[in-house]
Amino acid sequence: MKIEELNLSALKYFIDAVESESITISSEKNFVSRPAVSQAIIRLEHWYGKKLLKHEKRSFTLTEDGRQFYRLAKKNYQQLREGFINPLDNDKSLRIGCSASLIERVFPKSKKFIEQSENPCIRVGSTDLLLNLLEKREINVAFLIESQKISKFNVKTFHSGFFDLRSRNSKWSEVLITTESRPEVDSLLQFISKKQIPVSKHISVESWTAASRIAEMINGVALVPEYFPKNQLQSVKISSWNFPYRAILVYQKEFLLSKLEQNLIEIFEDNQ
Repeated sequence: MKIEELNLSALKYFIDAVESESITISSEKNFVSRPAVSQAIIRLEHWYGKKLLKHEKRSFTLTEDGRQFYRLAKKNYQQLREGFINPLDNDKSLRIGCSASLIERVFPKSKKFIEQSENPCIRVGSTDLLLNLLEKREINVAFLIESQKISKFNVKTFHSGFFDLRSRNSKWSEVLITTESRPEVDSLLQFISKKQIPVSKHISVESWTAASRIAEMINGVALVPEYFPKNQLQSVKISSWNFPYRAILVYQKEFLLSKLEQNLIEIFEDNQ
């Protein structure tokens, strides 16, 4: 039983025949011959693998399988019909993802769209996780810091700046705390090695939040984007090194987006 082999016209003939209790009326309603309706119902029975009707002299009755199939057919045909008839503007779905570090920048602007959505799906995670969710179409829009070339989806920049080194006293510490290998981390490590800047320990963590908190506790130097809250930390200046970042919107093709998702993207495009 393959769904792609299901004939929607046959489904409609069957539903009309059951509800009118007449194959003749179903044929008249759908402007086809009575034999065409009968043959369509036989094909439905072959597709479903069960007998749907019990034929009598000039009428028919539903089998138990036929009654169950009618309920399924009616429900799903109606949903399909309404889905095509209702305007897409009524689509209230919202499926978005966001890097944890961008929550405070993204969610204030997203709040009204989340409130308007009937059943919003919001995922927070790493760049790799969000791109994977986009690939599987579990989300349609992602807010993240660019760390790799993205070619499969639409990409728009909504904020840009530079990475910042921070410590409690704004001075260099030999304890360096970064996220795991990313372009900005690799660039900084190469620069430190070239300039022979002393580093006794290099601690790798999963997030910029963790890097900042550890730097506060042990007076290390954390590498984070400049938009990241400073809290107890201050910028550490190293001449001749900087690394830019882009906060980007990554999203599916426009025809795959709901109206809410399209409007959300426009808000961020207008406020770069």
